Amino acid sequence: MSTAPGSQSGFHNAPVTKGLLLCIGGCSLVAYLLDSRSLFHLQLIPNLTTQHEFWRLITSHSVLTTSGEFFFGSIIIYHLRIIERRFGSSKFAAFFFVSSALSTILEVGTLAIGRQFRLKLIPAGPYGFIFAALYQYYRMIPYNYQHQVFGMNISNRFMNSLSVIPFLYYQYPSSIVASICGLLSGAIYRSGFLRLNKFRFPGFLNRFASRFILPLLSTTSSRRPPSLILDHRGQEVHHDQTRTQAQVRRHVPAQEPPQPIITPQQPVINEENIASLRDMFPQSSQEAITRALLTSDNDVNRAAQLLLDHHN
Repeated sequence: MSTAPGSQSGFHNAPVTKGLLLCIGGCSLVAYLLDSRSLFHLQLIPNLTTQHEFWRLITSHSVLTTSGEFFFGSIIIYHLRIIERRFGSSKFAAFFFVSSALSTILEVGTLAIGRQFRLKLIPAGPYGFIFAALYQYYRMIPYNYQHQVFGMNISNRFMNSLSVIPFLYYQYPSSIVASICGLLSGAIYRSGFLRLNKFRFPGFLNRFASRFILPLLSTTSSRRPPSLILDHRGQEVHHDQTRTQAQVRRHVPAQEPPQPIITPQQPVINEENIASLRDMFPQSSQEAITRALLTSDNDVNRAAQLLLDHHN
């Protein structure tokens, strides 16, 4: 999963993803320091049926018990931030809750059925959410070819699959069961079953998160980038403040810089849409992306289809 360069990369417009990484990293570190990582896996017998440790149903998603899992899992979650940009933070947070709950139900059912196949536990970690999000990624994000290996075109989807293999290796084979449960939960969510994809947290929780949590996770720059406006040739136009300042130093009366003429047929391009398309098409030029957005009237889905047709 390629990261687009530029000011819009990183966790811009993905505060929930950043919060998840911080939470999982913090919980994993605490579990390692206290040597309590064995308390976080999900086991039907005796943990749930005999000892009634139902808190494992929640905490099993919060800790990655090996350094390798944490490394590769963090990389996967970081690159899946594009799903949050497409969903929006509110829907993405609800998706995390629903996919984790669905995968937990499936995991408990699998443990009950798998007893005769000597399936004893489900490893700790956000396997359900990660693979549910991967399912959304493969259904939502169009693919494009980025590499040639021995004369063969290798798509970005194939390259993304390679990062999942070492993540599953550390808890194999039980990690395969957890990943299948995650994929199933992602498919159920996307199918609209019981309108689970319409679930959102109550308004007061969203307001609380926006007021107290979101400012802690924001990564907006203190220096605002200039607005991106297109002229009649489709090129970027910025206010030339440097020339005005030079005129002031030479005691020449500064004149207001000429304002670009914007007609209704020349919309202002949304920089967030440019960032999303950069993530989806890292090899496309800035000019191609802005031209696709201009042609599609700033519609990301139509612009992505235009770029995909161009690549093909």
